[in-house]
Amino acid sequence: MKKKLFALIAIIFLLLPTSVDAVSNFGNALKDAETVAGTAGVKNDATTPEAYASGILSGALATLGIVFLILMVYGGFLWMTAKGDETQATKAKDTITMAGVF
Repeated sequence: MKKKLFALIAIIFLLLPTSVDAVSNFGNALKDAETVAGTAGVKNDATTPEAYASGILSGALATLGIVFLILMVYGGFLWMTAKGDETQATKAKDTITMAGVF
């Protein structure tokens, strides 16, 4: 049992530094991709109407996602704390349903 535990811990410690190294190199890959796109003639500025619309749509969807998450957590909290109270459980179900519709 001790040998298996030691082997598991050794494997975890041996593999842990490689995952950290992979994350730190992502910034360089992004800069390299921007350099290649610039040399290919792809514009990287947000002056086109499509870029503005994309930014607005992205922000709106992010906001909707945050509202959905908050409503789902609130509805789940109400449901878990209902303690057999049918009115609170119904309110929680309605909140979760409206979060899905919203």
